[in-house]
Amino acid sequence: MKAKRPYKLHTNHELKLMLAGTKPFAAFSYRAGEDEAFYLGDQPFQRHVKNGQLMRYDWVCTQQGVELHFVLFALPGEEWRFKAYELMRRLSEQCGWDDTLERMEGTLRGYTDEQNEWHVANRDHYELHRN
Repeated sequence: MKAKRPYKLHTNHELKLMLAGTKPFAAFSYRAGEDEAFYLGDQPFQRHVKNGQLMRYDWVCTQQGVELHFVLFALPGEEWRFKAYELMRRLSEQCGWDDTLERMEGTLRGYTDEQNEWHVANRDHYELHRN
């Protein structure tokens, strides 16, 4: 039986939470040839990048033989999360994904320690999306 998640996911609410100042960072990825807009959903991030409310960072890498495009957004002053996220993803390629990296990703995305701990303890019940 699945445990009920005691907090709301940020998925599809990233922009709203970022503009409210409650989420410092959002990350999206897609494979080469796929449509970036599909992964960003109906969230108009670019408008807020242009007016300086959000910062954007793009990078492309190959993981497990697949070219991946990463699109990252951060609040001004939180740009350090771009390189931390990139480093985390690169480490996962060298060392494999583990609970420590799972917690780090959650923290970078703005989840609390308690939320990260619940997620790690219960994630086998939920489909993990790993590129």
